[in-house]
Amino acid sequence: MPHKKKSSPTTDLHRLLDAQRFQTIEELEAFMNSLMGKPIPHFPEDSKTNRHKAQDLVNEAYELPPQKGKIKVQQALTLYPECIEAYLYLAEAENLPGKAKKHLEKGISIGRRIYGGDFLNLHKGHFWAKPETRPFLLCLEHYGMFLYGASQPLGAIRIFEELIELNTSDNQGIRDTLLLILLEYNKDNKFRKYSKMFKGDSLAIPLYTRALFAFKNEDASPRAELWLKKAMHRNQFIPAKLLASAPPHQLPDVYSPGDEREASLFAYTAHHIWRKIPGAMDWLRSHLHQKE
Repeated sequence: MPHKKKSSPTTDLHRLLDAQRFQTIEELEAFMNSLMGKPIPHFPEDSKTNRHKAQDLVNEAYELPPQKGKIKVQQALTLYPECIEAYLYLAEAENLPGKAKKHLEKGISIGRRIYGGDFLNLHKGHFWAKPETRPFLLCLEHYGMFLYGASQPLGAIRIFEELIELNTSDNQGIRDTLLLILLEYNKDNKFRKYSKMFKGDSLAIPLYTRALFAFKNEDASPRAELWLKKAMHRNQFIPAKLLASAPPHQLPDVYSPGDEREASLFAYTAHHIWRKIPGAMDWLRSHLHQKE
């Protein structure tokens, strides 16, 4: 009999915390202090709900080839039909966009229902801090990207705005894509709103987007020039990626700030947007030549 994969220590900790039903911060702190210097205890098997067991089955599915993984996920849905993690897995594993869309819509429908009402009133703005909501947030993210890729930008904007409303710290980095879409479709007031909301962003991707927005509205103004210089200082590879005849064919799995993979990540979405702004490519090209 194959060895059943145990839930991760992080998952066990989240389940242990959720089971305590703390009434005060002091109770939470006392519980956490009791674990200091000790291995995180496993969440007892006999305490797992069908939801927990279904989540564990989906975790196991990710370790299997797709066909076997899908069987495991169907077992999870039989055990707990409202397992959002299962619909997220099926969407990610699906090659046909239409079927993937339906899986995402099912996960989103469940998430809006179980995380609405009192839960929403209590945790709105801080969903990422509640780990059980993350599969729901990821379904929303994938769905927004699907809508944008299907030439439904207004629908994508609504989804991305919902994500930021649910989690204002935006741990998923949704704002980078949202700002590009707002720029592309001339939603200038909303662009300014979210740009101000995340004004502390200092990595290359938001800086290049702010530079393009300034150029679109002010041509090569001192402000646009300053944004572009700051952006190029953060990542020198992005101009060449944007000026290439075609965008990168695929997204990098990982990247580091300032490296060429970050440039590919940005150009994958932004390549065609920069070309929509009259004069932007010549402006960018002139700065690249100055740097050389």
